Amino acid sequence: MKIPLKLIQFFFILVFGMGRGNAQQQLAKYFEGLIYSDFFLLGTPTPADSLWAIPETKNLAEKLLVDTAASVKSRFFAAELLFTKNSGLPDSIDKFIVAKVYATALKEGFADRPNYWGMPDVDYGYIGSHVISLGPAAIKAFHPLLKDRRILRYSGSREATQSQLYQYRICDVAAMYIVAIHKKDSEYKPCRWLFIRRIQIARIKLIKS
Repeated sequence: MKIPLKLIQFFFILVFGMGRGNAQQQLAKYFEGLIYSDFFLLGTPTPADSLWAIPETKNLAEKLLVDTAASVKSRFFAAELLFTKNSGLPDSIDKFIVAKVYATALKEGFADRPNYWGMPDVDYGYIGSHVISLGPAAIKAFHPLLKDRRILRYSGSREATQSQLYQYRICDVAAMYIVAIHKKDSEYKPCRWLFIRRIQIARIKLIKS
């Protein structure tokens, strides 16, 4: 697979100190221009694989993740890189800080397909499994999204059909995570009828971290 030009440029900046700004800033800038599926899922190796092969990437991603001055999108990509290539986050990183990054990422649509966040009563998706692994911290971070009724547009044959039928919203995905964390082996099963689902969401709002 041909390595993207932007990734090659980042490598030279990191190794030889070329260009303006330090390596962490350059990594943040690189992440800001990415599309989730292209970076994590396209090709063998993926661009994420190639970036992870650079020795300093892990350390830079950890620092970027907790840098509140950096863009949330860049911090989200840093978190996903650590989850997918490092099998999780270091214990030293505050899980609530990370959970807030993920909540914002869902709200702002930083992943190009909602499928990656999971679908209620189907699966948790690539990203959703990472959210749930954050535990009670994610309940607090995602709680405000229970008020977000914007509809998500899923792709794929089965997923698109079911999402059109149920009109899944951001609040439904947030509810799925909160229920899964609050009560293990339990699932949020949204009713097809929205007026009943409002009652379901109202009950989930009572769950606190």
